[in-house]
Amino acid sequence: MAEGGGLLNRYTALKLYPGFKSLPLRQKQADPEKPSGSLHLTPPTMWYVYIVQCCDGSLYTGITNDLKKRLDAHNAGLGAKYTRSRLPVLLVHSERFRAKGRALSREMAIKGFDRKRKLVLIAQAAKRCPKQKRRDA
Repeated sequence: MAEGGGLLNRYTALKLYPGFKSLPLRQKQADPEKPSGSLHLTPPTMWYVYIVQCCDGSLYTGITNDLKKRLDAHNAGLGAKYTRSRLPVLLVHSERFRAKGRALSREMAIKGFDRKRKLVLIAQAAKRCPKQKRRDA
């Protein structure tokens, strides 16, 4: 603890303890495409709230930071326990968020909706942003 009772930050630690070497917050592997010494920035993680329709017509709502991977997991039987016995699942709605907390809040709100309200949400979203032609159609 520092003199004021606060935690040491890197600058204060280096000032008080000259031999102090702090670890980087996030270590990155070197990218062979970039010259050494360049700054490696990662894009911010996007969070998705999604609704899938199961083969029995029921709806499942979840959250993920990789939508394609999560849908593949659901359809491989590695997703939520609820969807494992209701395969295959089809993505019918998704919303994107920058903050995980907002995505979690939205997920809980949608989970509180009754089936009719979820179907209205899905229909409204489809009207606002019509889907492109499906590849298998």
